[in-house]
Amino acid sequence: MHTLNQPYELEYFPFPKKEKKLPTFYTHQEVFTIIKNASNLKHKTILILIYSSGLRVSEVIKLKPDDIIRSKMRLKIRQAKGYKDRYTILSEICLKYLENYYKQYRPQERLFPGRDNKEMAIRSVQHLYYKAIESANIPKKGGIHTLRHTFATHCLETGMGIFQLQKFLGHKCLKTTLQYVHLQEENIIARSPLDVYVEKSNS
Repeated sequence: MHTLNQPYELEYFPFPKKEKKLPTFYTHQEVFTIIKNASNLKHKTILILIYSSGLRVSEVIKLKPDDIIRSKMRLKIRQAKGYKDRYTILSEICLKYLENYYKQYRPQERLFPGRDNKEMAIRSVQHLYYKAIESANIPKKGGIHTLRHTFATHCLETGMGIFQLQKFLGHKCLKTTLQYVHLQEENIIARSPLDVYVEKSNS
């Protein structure tokens, strides 16, 4: 290739660095408010499942009723990103939502079917999320993936190990999971070890 009549090697062409930003997340109260403002039981169950299990939208629409492993309180995710199966955590509260949802909707092949029992569209899930956000009057701007970010952040806050979180999220690279450690650190008020030592000595 030539530019300005001069040859150049693409291998050495300088590309601008990508801007790195930490993911946004919601507080516990904001999550509860969003779920509460969803239009119906089906929408509430979808949102609480995404948050409580850390799912991608593409994963929640592919769930089947038998992916709910009650005995181990786990959720089986089939052919997720990277075409791999995995298990993630299942919330007891979410299980109660799922039980009520199942009694009312009686899903068959798919847990959350769309029109004509076909796979629910990703846009449909995104739409119900934005409607809940609007009704909840949440000022923060973030797509539905923010619920997954929130799951990861809240898991670390409760003391979950980073490797276990990596497994639940289905991250191939640990570096991807570590971003949530940095996110959590941003919300910790750091103190000098000298101040902590003196405070304990005087108490």
